[in-house]
Formats: sequence, C-alpha cells, structure tokens
Amino acid sequence: MKQKRAFTLVELLVVIAIIAVLMGILLPALGRVRSQARKIVCMSSIRGFTLAFASYSAENDDKIISLYFQDEGKFWSETLENSYKSDDLRLCPMAKQVRSTDTEFTHGNLGTSNYGGHDKSWYHIRDSSEKTKMYKGSYGTNGWIHEGLSQTWGFSTSNHWKKMSVRGASNVPLMLDCTWVAGYPLDTEKPLSAAEYASFQETGGISGQINRYCFSRHGQVANCSFLDGSSRAVKLEDLWTLKWHRNYTPQDDITIEWRR
Repeated sequence: MKQKRAFTLVELLVVIAIIAVLMGILLPALGRVRSQARKIVCMSSIRGFTLAFASYSAENDDKIISLYFQDEGKFWSETLENSYKSDDLRLCPMAKQVRSTDTEFTHGNLGTSNYGGHDKSWYHIRDSSEKTKMYKGSYGTNGWIHEGLSQTWGFSTSNHWKKMSVRGASNVPLMLDCTWVAGYPLDTEKPLSAAEYASFQETGGISGQINRYCFSRHGQVANCSFLDGSSRAVKLEDLWTLKWHRNYTPQDDITIEWRR
C-alpha cells in the first residue's frame, strides 16, 4: 500500500508565507470597504435630517426650524425627534462614543454637555419635569441657516438665511459632520495648526467655529447637505469655499497644516 506523502516543513512555511502575503493585501482593502460603507451610512443619515428640515420648512412658509428653543431648552435635534424613529440616526458610525466626563461643561438650561471629535459624538443632558435624557450626535447644522440666536455670541443677525429657498442654495451648507449641534463660521477664520488640532483631539475645544466641521472622520472629506436638498462629500479645504452666511466671502487659498 502506497504511503501518503506528508508536507515538508519548507512547504508548510511557504504556504504560511503565502497566506500572510494575501492577508496583508486583503485586510487593508477590507478596511477601506468598511470605512466607505460607514461613510455611506453617515451620508444617508444626513440626508434623512435634511428631508426633515425640508418638510418642516414646507409646512411653515419656507421658514427653517430654530436652532434652539430657549423656553423649552431644546435644540433642533430634539424638536425634530418625532420625525425620526431611532436616536442612532444622529450618530455617524465613525463617531458613536462620547468623550470622558473630564471635558464636560454646562450650557444654559441644557444641563451638562460635551463636544465631540473626529471619532466622538457630542452630547447634552436635558433635565426637565418630564424626563432626563442624554442627547448624542455626530452632526451639526450651519447655524447661519436658522433665525436669531447668533447675537447671543456677538454675531450679526443680518447674516442669517432663515429660509430654504434662497439664491445659491446648492452652495449653502445645511448639515455636516460636526463636533457640536451647530457652528457659526466666519470668513476670517483659519484652519487649526498641528498643535491646536492635537489639543482638539483631546478636548474638543477649538479656535474658529468653522473648525467644528474640519476634522479627519472620513479621510480628507466631510459629508455635507445643502439648502437645495442636495448632498455631497466636500474636501476639508473646500469648506472655506462654501457660502456659510449671506455676507460670507468664500476663501480658496486654504492650507490645512495638520494634514501634512
């Protein structure tokens, strides 16, 4: 009876080496596929909120929902709560976890809050007579689309869009990946330095409100929707070319130091 030939040690090592090479090729590709899938889910959530904004506007004479209802202590994320079925819609798959409580702060009558980051979600805890709930999110609106409130931080109220139907709506940001519920970008603001970006990664605190949208969550782009209902991935340096408010002068000579 003929004996079966066993693998030699050299042959086994060759097979192991081939498997290792294949794994080295396939794993990065699988990682890219996974990241792309999460980016698609993120954009889908942003589109869902954009539709909710459009529906509210259609029912209210083109008016955009307020950023913050002071009497109730509610942001847009809570006011629109009945229009989405799951709290997960507020969370990008790349940024579901919150920061440690070391960086918490209080924000008016909202209770305890915290900024998000490239891989962290923002949150605020609203205490009311009805319930106490933590609202988490990975997205924020362009604060200039809403009516009022900017004067609270010393910004001009003449900059607000207030309505969905405006000229150049396809270049006016509505919702983006963001470290807070909203931001008020100015055309005088610059990207963070490498040192500032490193600090931002730790605390979420930033210099310049446009930097609430400028971070590496989906590689070199930010997911963004616009007042005309469209959505697209925007290169981080191109955030400065968008028409954030009525008097914003787009910038096209931006260099982001921390990306080098």
